[in-house]
Amino acid sequence: MPPDNLTTALVPFFTIARDVVSRRGNATGVEPLILNDGSAGDPASIGMSVLLANWTGQDNGNGTDFATAARDQLDFVLNVAPRTPDGAISHRVAIIQLWCIVPVSIIVSEC
Repeated sequence: MPPDNLTTALVPFFTIARDVVSRRGNATGVEPLILNDGSAGDPASIGMSVLLANWTGQDNGNGTDFATAARDQLDFVLNVAPRTPDGAISHRVAIIQLWCIVPVSIIVSEC
């Protein structure tokens, strides 16, 4: 059964998105949502919260740029994360390891 108050139910998701994006500071260019994590897949898993925060206007004019953070994460996964010779995206950045698929939510969604 859905919650009576959807806004209240989504507060934890928006808090995660806000915390992660604000920790990026003034990061520019292609960067994952969590800097220096060592993983290509883990930071992307936060993508849905970041997209939802962007789509629902959670920046409240405070300069939290959810759209750019999501785009940077997408670019990182598609263009920087290591791949196997046949194109599979590595879960780790330093060496190629295949654990599972990188969350597709950030890949198939537009900012």
